[in-house]
Amino acid sequence: MFFKNAVRRVVVSAAVVAAAMSTLVVPAQAKESGCNDITCIVVMGEGLYVDYIRVSLEMFSFDRDAHFHIWGGGIDMNTPRKIYSWNRHVHYTLDLSKNVANGTKYCAEGWEHLEKGGLKSIGLPCVTIKV
Repeated sequence: MFFKNAVRRVVVSAAVVAAAMSTLVVPAQAKESGCNDITCIVVMGEGLYVDYIRVSLEMFSFDRDAHFHIWGGGIDMNTPRKIYSWNRHVHYTLDLSKNVANGTKYCAEGWEHLEKGGLKSIGLPCVTIKV
């Protein structure tokens, strides 16, 4: 009888510990990225804290005379027009250093400036920050 009660206590204790551990919440990383066509967006941070947003051209794409329109989470801005380059690491970084709401969505549309005038969309990736 004593042995059965001791085993029962161990089993119940193990079950309680397992249940408690399964409810632990590990903070998600505010590290999301995505590309569409040749435009890429990276959002870096921890939990719901965003350090920065970086927009760039996709790997192995040719240099482009371009700018990016970034919006979401209270941001709506255009980056400077310049020659963006993947292989020369020419990108744009927007420092945020702030907490954002769960489900905040950031988008970046790349715009190539054409030689004969006008603009051409070169991608519209979006990412959502979730915990």
